[in-house]
Amino acid sequence: MNKFLLIVFFMLVSMSIVHNFGGTSAADILRQIQKDCGQEMKRTAFVVCFRTHLRAQAQQYDTKELMNGLATVLSEDGPFGVGHYYLCHDVAHVIGQRAGENVADTTGINGCTHICSSGCFHGFVESLVAGGEDIAQHIPSLCSQEGAKFQRACFHGIGHGVGSIVGSLEEAISLCSLLGSDFGKIRCFSGALMEKYGEGSLLASDLTYPEDTLSWCAGFEGIFKTQCMVLAGEKQLLASGDPDAAAAICRTISPDRQSECFFVLGEAMAFFYKQDSTSLIAGCRKTREFIEPCLSGVFWGIAESDPQVRLGDEICDRIKEDEPQFPCQALLAEQVAYEQSTD
Repeated sequence: MNKFLLIVFFMLVSMSIVHNFGGTSAADILRQIQKDCGQEMKRTAFVVCFRTHLRAQAQQYDTKELMNGLATVLSEDGPFGVGHYYLCHDVAHVIGQRAGENVADTTGINGCTHICSSGCFHGFVESLVAGGEDIAQHIPSLCSQEGAKFQRACFHGIGHGVGSIVGSLEEAISLCSLLGSDFGKIRCFSGALMEKYGEGSLLASDLTYPEDTLSWCAGFEGIFKTQCMVLAGEKQLLASGDPDAAAAICRTISPDRQSECFFVLGEAMAFFYKQDSTSLIAGCRKTREFIEPCLSGVFWGIAESDPQVRLGDEICDRIKEDEPQFPCQALLAEQVAYEQSTD
């Protein structure tokens, strides 16, 4: 009898172990991978590490379950990867990449959500393109299926994808030019720039932005030249580490695009200053009359690690002490609303 009870006991223990192992939540798996890959300080290295671990450890979860798990981590643990490149946006990229690896089935995109600045949609499309999907035929129809927010993410993902499969930026631009709309072309261009110049989410690149970004941008043609000028301030910051030089560039481009340039620069500042509120406030104040687009860009950048943009409240409270009439909370609310919207 005692022997029988002992056998039953060990059977129950074994079943418990199997159940607990198999029952590891998607959120817990993401937390563990974050710990495993957290030593990777460069974006591409982190993404590659996370992708490798996710393939091995999360086979039992589909895209929707993983995105829900990411939402749980953000809700329970707070901002993901603050002060580093490995943001929740990049984790969402990886989840989307895994879903897009099956080129024959594009329904996997239905599991993506827009949390973490639409990273899952970026990753899904870039994975399709890197896997050989025809960007001149199938992809444009995919990118036109939903609203403007989805299209923004979708065309940007195409850029990452083409940037990973061609040898030069010029070749990537040729492929981006196959897209029908100017909006699609410039979003594709922005993704290709990132993929080719050290901010990739598929492959590592040794290329760095030239310090004279304006002259570099002048070498492109048409809408690609115009868009490069809008991005020139951000790229100058990445190339030289000089926020003042970056702001000076934004002031030299066409007046009708300067606010957009300062918005993009603000987004870059969120990473450059590692989301330090004192430095971010000072950096945007230096832009003087462009402080509003700069701060909007900062809040956009913060949303890539924290969809609730909680650091934004601290920034606005500090600004209010000196400038009670400044519309900081309105700028913050606008970016939070966009981050949480589905279109």
